[in-house]
Amino acid sequence: MREFRYSTVAFVPDPVRQDRINIAAIVLDPERGKAEFKRVGALRSRMRALSAGTRPEAIEAFLNELDGWVSGNQSRLWLGADEPLSAARLESLAANLGNQVQLSETRNFWADSLTDALSRVSRIHLAGNTRTAGGDRSRSAIRRSILKTVSSWELGPYRLEETRIKRGPSSIPHQADFWLVNGRVDAALYALTDHADDVSAITLRDSLPTVLDDFRTANPDFKVVAVTAGTASPLLAEASEFLERHGVLVATADGLDEFQERLLPGMFSPPSA
Repeated sequence: MREFRYSTVAFVPDPVRQDRINIAAIVLDPERGKAEFKRVGALRSRMRALSAGTRPEAIEAFLNELDGWVSGNQSRLWLGADEPLSAARLESLAANLGNQVQLSETRNFWADSLTDALSRVSRIHLAGNTRTAGGDRSRSAIRRSILKTVSSWELGPYRLEETRIKRGPSSIPHQADFWLVNGRVDAALYALTDHADDVSAITLRDSLPTVLDDFRTANPDFKVVAVTAGTASPLLAEASEFLERHGVLVATADGLDEFQERLLPGMFSPPSA
């Protein structure tokens, strides 16, 4: 896997309330000097859903300029058409934008290719991404958070796979949201939620220890991680307590980084003397 850099463009109609929607993403390939740009579909309707009085023409014009710059076509001088596209240039542009259009700081992202990186970044940041003060604890939101966090890690020989079903040593097919693979299957990650429209926490509570036991017959270091949105409902608290008693790791979406060393042990081994 290779390291890329990305930045998102957000529309923020009211900077005080900080309601926002991501409207585009840029992914850079520093090694090869290339970049890709993608904007959301149905831009005008999404912007107006967030702010009814919005006039999207100026925002669309800005995205056209940004797309042209990324594509290497002629762009207005204020975008620096004669300057190479780079993370530093994006940071400079971000510092000079107004309050209603904001460019995020660039972040690292590990993927197989520039196309793969753009696809994953778009799924994380451009799909169902309106953010308000209420938050989102749905399974799809937790999955996006897992993908975002793990893809930011330096994975080295590890791969993050989204193949939903893998057969364990017993030949029983097991389903997971994500698998960490390094020659063998090293970990399974699951989004655990009490959201009414999703797979219930109780269902996963009863199945994850079975996944752990099956894969550990061939790999004693295999791990299962259940990731929650961090809410403390009685249902999630009971499920989390049960899972931890049976050897399953339980993390919050915001705290998944704390498990990086345990999930990628080979990446943190001290050098031999």
